[in-house]
Amino acid sequence: MALRRWLWTASVLSLQLLPSAAAAESACKIIQIAELHVGRRGNSPYTDGEVNGQPVQVLLDTGSYDSFITSGAARRMQLHLRDSDRRARGVNGEVTEQFAVVDHLKIGKFVADDLLLHVTGPGLGRTEDDIGFVLGADFFAHFTTEFDLAHDAVRLLQPHDCKPEQLVYWDREYFLADLDRLGANNALLITHLTVNGVRVSSLLDTGSAITLISTATARRAGVKPGDPGVQPSTPMRGVAGTPMDTWVGRFDTLNIGDETARNARLRIADLFGADRDSGLGSHITRVGDDLPDMILGADFFQAHRVVILPREHAALFTYAGGPVFQVVRPNETAAPTPPSAAAP
Repeated sequence: MALRRWLWTASVLSLQLLPSAAAAESACKIIQIAELHVGRRGNSPYTDGEVNGQPVQVLLDTGSYDSFITSGAARRMQLHLRDSDRRARGVNGEVTEQFAVVDHLKIGKFVADDLLLHVTGPGLGRTEDDIGFVLGADFFAHFTTEFDLAHDAVRLLQPHDCKPEQLVYWDREYFLADLDRLGANNALLITHLTVNGVRVSSLLDTGSAITLISTATARRAGVKPGDPGVQPSTPMRGVAGTPMDTWVGRFDTLNIGDETARNARLRIADLFGADRDSGLGSHITRVGDDLPDMILGADFFQAHRVVILPREHAALFTYAGGPVFQVVRPNETAAPTPPSAAAP
């Protein structure tokens, strides 16, 4: 497993009691285990860390199955690498994984020793300013996590005797989205939303700078490359580093939970077309059945204050301002698409 043993440098950093008119609700306590100060590159949250005493840039990535060291950082730090038969699947391809033993890992107030970690991401971590470590979904599954990117913070919480709505302690109004139950070996955050009335699955992925929708899903929603108003955009690269063509299209409505964004402009790409599984007894490949239809990226997290409750299978969020979805095009600024509460 990616993280074998985590140790807290402080058991409780702060204790906050939520005000409530009802006596039963006043028992709610939120223990803040840690607050990570984050910066952002391309919307995605980063923080500082250390591997064997050497500084690394840490990407907080809810879209990664496992936490891992990037291949460039492992070689730069001269870690002893072990080959494996594992392959990591991601946007537009797969890459081979290796393993490395790390004596000491530190991220904020968290420390861990004697770790056997995945090593992947062949194009990352070659310099100290690049991504050296990815803190993935396997870590965040242990906490209620508050993503407050507008205030450069990610907070790891342990609520006690709290109703889900009490965790939105900064506001009385909020949006709610259900999450799929986490699997024993899969802590990815999957929700279901509708795009132009079509139900789709979406991965909540802080590691993706922008929100992406697959070409097949966009087509089901009535938007496809070649249509009037659907414009070619710059190629993007996935985990394997190979470029993929993209387009920008406009979607009349996008509903996540009880929030609605109208006239949303989204980047369209064949997200997982290169991720193919061989059927039993056949050399014919097929796209994996468990892959999401779209990726709800860090642009969404930047525009919202989000609390993820893995045990309650829920995401609570409030609109913080700015464009909900962004598209990266030369000489173009994405127009804001502020949300509105969906009609019941």
